[in-house]
Amino acid sequence: MDFLPSVIRTTTGFCLDVTSNLLTRGNEHAAEKKLLIGGTPDVSPAISVYEQANPMLNISALIYIVCELRKVANETLHKFQHKYNLTNEGMEDLKKAYFSQKQLEGKIKEAEGNGNVIELNLLKVKYYDQLEDTKRLYKSMNSGITIAEMADVNYQFYLLSLPKTSVEVFGDIKANVDRMMPFLIAFGGVQFNVDIAESVATQSPDSFFYFVDEDFHAKDILGVLAELTWGITVSPKQKWISVVFRGSVTADDWIHNLNANQTDFILPGPDAKTPPMGKVEKGFYNYLFGKNLFQKQTTSKAESIMAMLYELFGNEKYKDYQLYVTGHSLGGSLSTLFAFRAAVDSGIPNKPVINVSFASPFVGDEEFRKNLRDLERNNSYRHLRISNEDDIVPLIPFMTLPFPNPIIKLFKQTGLNVRLYNKTFWRDFTLKPSYPKPDDPINELQDAISQNILLGLSFKVLPNHLCPEYKKRLDVSKNVLSHLNLENLYHNPYFTGSLF
Repeated sequence: MDFLPSVIRTTTGFCLDVTSNLLTRGNEHAAEKKLLIGGTPDVSPAISVYEQANPMLNISALIYIVCELRKVANETLHKFQHKYNLTNEGMEDLKKAYFSQKQLEGKIKEAEGNGNVIELNLLKVKYYDQLEDTKRLYKSMNSGITIAEMADVNYQFYLLSLPKTSVEVFGDIKANVDRMMPFLIAFGGVQFNVDIAESVATQSPDSFFYFVDEDFHAKDILGVLAELTWGITVSPKQKWISVVFRGSVTADDWIHNLNANQTDFILPGPDAKTPPMGKVEKGFYNYLFGKNLFQKQTTSKAESIMAMLYELFGNEKYKDYQLYVTGHSLGGSLSTLFAFRAAVDSGIPNKPVINVSFASPFVGDEEFRKNLRDLERNNSYRHLRISNEDDIVPLIPFMTLPFPNPIIKLFKQTGLNVRLYNKTFWRDFTLKPSYPKPDDPINELQDAISQNILLGLSFKVLPNHLCPEYKKRLDVSKNVLSHLNLENLYHNPYFTGSLF
């Protein structure tokens, strides 16, 4: 059963690669002159494509694990609440008591560092008094609650606490592997996920998760409630603030992935009186810009994130940081929509907004792409779109469904695409950059060839789409990507044509 799709994909891939190479033959050497770091234009920052892509892939993979850990922590709290029939208000009181203890622990450490013995002793007395008050609070809710259960509840509150450094996140994940085992096995394997957390902690030990949002209302593939999830990370080393969207996990996520109808792209939301900036995939738009009716919120996810970014960039400490937006799969498509929203906002400094997406489905139509190009021209936006050549998800949905509207409309990919390949007997390269050049019919034909859905036909549909395969191919191409620069690629007419 698996043999036929592989034969079709291999044969199709060979024919399309040959055709694509014939269309571009003769221009490669001229193009290479402007690709390297240190080449023109002079405004290019000395940072390579790999140095941008690798950290973004790491946190795009890490957000899956972080959200899963928060889910199991919340599940444990819900079971405890149900066991003792506690109210939501009661659980909130326990949470406040825990964080009050943590604040005192911080003050004690500070006093120890200052060598203030009198203040230290007073704080310790207050801390132990508070511990006894917390025990009494538990017992007042139900006398059957044990000391071990109190400690366990406090540990779940700790797991949910933020901000948290990448080193702390790695420690939490490593200590809770058994609790997440089914998920870790399904999404890349235990070792890959632990290694990703360790890699982030090692490469950016001062980076931290500033915020993680997850609203539980739709059942995922394991039958647990979940919704659109995203996080904000801060990296003092790189001076980046990153918004990362989690990819497809729930059945609801995949419904949004496969909803191939289009809707007007209106900012900041569907009720705004601003003109549409093209049409985008309806499910993605509603997911990010629609109101959260389940939580009875009148603010969309996108505007909640923007409010948090205003607060961060308003902090003197982060005023010269740059905004990155990233995600894998569904998270990649959401990252493109949100990066557009941030790029047009004057409240976001230090443009361009850098959008690094992995395995992203199609997002919008030709008008949407033209508006993104305008943002690229005025240096407000850059999009590094990374895809595996045999991953089917970036090849869908290439057109709208013929119902309820019988008129079929096409979707168009955006940004500077770095396509990652496995070497074959007819192909000795591992990557190919490309861009949808404006008003270039040959380029349009080449894009149509490279985005043929037959290339995604394989018995490895899921493995080719998951983060481990993206990580493997990215690392295989590290040497080449480490000598490429995104800004130089954008300013190379061989790739972007008449964009500038």
